[in-house]
Amino acid sequence: MSERDPQSPVEDLPGILGYQFDDFDFVSLSEATIGLTNDIIEDFREQAGQLSHSLRFTVSLGLSTVEVVIDPYTTIFDALDALPAINVQPDDNGSDSLASGAGVLLFLAEGFTEAQAKQQIDELLSALGPIMKKMRAPGEE
Repeated sequence: MSERDPQSPVEDLPGILGYQFDDFDFVSLSEATIGLTNDIIEDFREQAGQLSHSLRFTVSLGLSTVEVVIDPYTTIFDALDALPAINVQPDDNGSDSLASGAGVLLFLAEGFTEAQAKQQIDELLSALGPIMKKMRAPGEE
């Protein structure tokens, strides 16, 4: 994605599925991202931040799989970016000012439908359930 006009509404960007700026709530703009709740985002952040090592796991996407690596600095948006149907882009509102915010924008990747994006996000969130339990209880593999 090229740098966007900070005066243009994020909601008008082609293929946008959702976004989060600073630490405000995630805004879902599509059925594909409806399952991505703020509770999940926050729980993931807290649990990943406590890791002392990296965790690797695979997510089954029908005929293919993707590998996701989580470490203390991984956000759920990093994990989402591993999905072929999702394109995660950082956004700094085009400003270098210290007072400007930063965020993340989720887009539908070229060649995919919103239904495919939803299925992939749902598969990732489903796979994260046991992983989150592992992150809560280090040493219990």
